[in-house]
Parts: sequence; structure tokens; C-alpha cells
Amino acid sequence: MTEDRTPVIVGIGLSDAPKVPELSSLQHHVQASQRALADSGVAKPDIDGYMMAEQVIPDRQYLPGLAEYLGIKYRYLDGTTTGGSSYVFHVQHAAAAIRQGLCDTILVTYGSNYLSGLGRTLGTRGFSDSQKVQNVLQYEAPYGNPVVGAYAMVAQRHMYEYGTTPEQLAEIAVGVREFASLNPNAIYRKPMTVDDVISSRMIAEPLHLFDCCAITDGGGAYIMTTAERARDLRQPPVYVLGAANAQSHWMISQCPDFTSSGAAQAG
Repeated sequence: MTEDRTPVIVGIGLSDAPKVPELSSLQHHVQASQRALADSGVAKPDIDGYMMAEQVIPDRQYLPGLAEYLGIKYRYLDGTTTGGSSYVFHVQHAAAAIRQGLCDTILVTYGSNYLSGLGRTLGTRGFSDSQKVQNVLQYEAPYGNPVVGAYAMVAQRHMYEYGTTPEQLAEIAVGVREFASLNPNAIYRKPMTVDDVISSRMIAEPLHLFDCCAITDGGGAYIMTTAERARDLRQPPVYVLGAANAQSHWMISQCPDFTSSGAAQAG
């Protein structure tokens, strides 16, 4: 009988959050991994695939070294790094690797101590002095445009083309805060109104302080395996019904259309 190699997620784990100064980003990977293993019932020697997005800041993490640190004897390794979308790419890549028999059980991890390691509470950091300025980056880095500045350009264009107002943008932050109020581990849980957002200080016009995402410490992990192997595990399997990826640009100066993104194409 042919083994059912349908990819399924069988365990998840989160590291301590949102501010954990005693843990390095590496330790967030480890803690999340341990909890994912415990949640799934998978034995670590059964992990033969590993995936993570390499992080340069605040402490260097390299894919083979982290796999070695975790004690994973892998047949399949993937370090796809596409910024915040990396771990969505990983779902598709892990599912494909399992279907094709490149490995049987994959661990995917993330870990960051950006809040404690960099002392940031807002994602406005520009380019690090230690980063190599190359390719298209050389045309942006000298001007010091931080991440929030790039998003502000997108917001400005959306307002110009569609008449979007700051109040309408603020509704996004209000909705996110409403969900955060339900999470006892959220860093900000106090109810917030549109007026609160609009009256907070301007960061990069038209984005105010409360329009911007909060930076926290934390990590996560999940384990994917075959439906066949999942039958003997602790949790009911979560089937991967579909996954897709697309990327329209990396640097904001290369964005073909400020009011669209790869997310629309992937969806």
C-alpha cells in the first residue's frame, strides 16, 4: 500500500513573549521548538527537515548552524528569506518537500529578541551600519528611509488614487488592538479609538505612532509531516489545503505599483 504523503501540520509552539530580556533570539527558536515537539508528540530524532529564515540582526543566525544547535539530522534544509512573508513561503516549500519524499517530518522555527536586543518598540529602524550596501539598496540607503517610511509612501499613493483618509487607515489599528485585547500576552491591550490613533505623534506622514506595528520578543515553531505518520501522533492533523507565494519587489524603489503587492497575486 502506498504511504499517504499528504502534508499536515501536527504541532505548534510559541516561546515566551512579548518582552523576555533573558532569552536571545536563538533561545526563542529553541524554546518554541521544544514546545512544538511536546505538542505534537514527535520525537526529535524523527525530524529530518528543517526550515528558518536567516536573521542578521540583532545576533547572527545561520541555517546549518542553528540546525546543528538544535541537534537535527536533516535530509532537507531551506532558508528562504523574503522578509515578513518568509514563513508563508515555508508552508508551501515544506508541503512540496513532504509530497516529493525529500523528507518525512519538517520543523520550521522563528525567533527574535528585537525588543530586548535592539531596545525598539516601533519598527522604524533604518539600515544597519553593518549591512552591506549593494544592488538597488545603494540607491535608497544614503537617504535613510526606514521601513515605516516605505509604508508611508504606499499610504500616500493610496490616498491620492482612492481618496483614502487617515481616519480610515486608523480603523486598521483600532481593529488590531481590539483583537489584541483578547490576548493576555499582547504587549498592548488597552482599548483604542480612531481619535487616539490620529492624535498620536506623526512618524512618517500620513502614518502616526499607533498606525505602526509594535516590536516584541518572541518565537514560534510548527511541525509538518505526512498524514500517514500523523495517525500515531498526539494532535489531530491540520491539512495544508493550499499555499502560494508571489513577490512584486524587495526595495520600495522597485515597486511596480504602490497600491498593489505580491499578496494579491498569491491570494
